[in-house]
Amino acid sequence: MSRINFHYRYSQDNISWSDWTFYASRNVSGSLINGTFTFDPSSLLGEGYYDIFVEAVDDKGQLAHMLNRAKLRGGFDKTLPVIASHSRFPEDIVEPNQPVKITVNVTDSLSGVKNVTLSYRIRGESAWNNILMTLNQISMLYEATIIIHQPNVNVEYMITAYDNAGNKIVENNSGQCYSYSVVPEYPIAFMPLLIMLGISLVFIIATKKNCKPHPDSPTRPNASPLFT
Repeated sequence: MSRINFHYRYSQDNISWSDWTFYASRNVSGSLINGTFTFDPSSLLGEGYYDIFVEAVDDKGQLAHMLNRAKLRGGFDKTLPVIASHSRFPEDIVEPNQPVKITVNVTDSLSGVKNVTLSYRIRGESAWNNILMTLNQISMLYEATIIIHQPNVNVEYMITAYDNAGNKIVENNSGQCYSYSVVPEYPIAFMPLLIMLGISLVFIIATKKNCKPHPDSPTRPNASPLFT
C-alpha cells in the first residue's frame, strides 16, 4: 500500500446524511499498516453524527475493493443534558418511614441520556446516598424514592445526569440543595383525645356566645332586701 484516504459524511439527526467528503490522506508503505489517525469534527460541522470512510490505495493507484473498505460511525456532542423540571410527592409534610417520590424530566437530543442519579443526605452529614433513577416508560420521567426513618431531621437532595458523550449536569437548586423536613407523627392512641379536645373547645366557644344577653331582652328588677 502507498496511501490511505479518509472521507466523512455528516448527519444532524442520524437519519438524513450528507454526501461523502474527502478529509485527509496519509502516505504509508508495506502490506500491513498499524497506526492511529485523529479525526477532529470540531473543525468541520460541529455537533452531530459522523461516518468515517477509510480506503487503501496500492502502489499502482488502485483503490481497495468495496468489501475491504472500513466505515466507522461516531458522534460529537459537547452540549449538556437538560433537566427541565422535577417534583416531589408529598410536597409538604413528611413523616418517618414515609416514601418520598422524586421525579425529574431529563433529555438529551444528541447522544441521549446515559444515567440520572438522585443523591440525598440528612443535613449535617457529609456523605451522600446515591440512587440510580429509573425511567418510567409511560410518563418518560426518571423516578427514585427516599425513605428516612428518624424524625426531626431535614433532608437535602440533588440530581445529576450524564449523557452518552460524558457531559454532566447537576441540579442542586443553585448550590443550596433541595430540602424537606421529616416531622414526628402523632401516635394513634392520642387521636381520640385530640378530637375530643377540639370538640370541647368548639362547645365552650359556642356556649360563651349563647350566654350573652340579647340587647332587647328585659332586665330583672333589683330584689328587695329581706332585712332592714
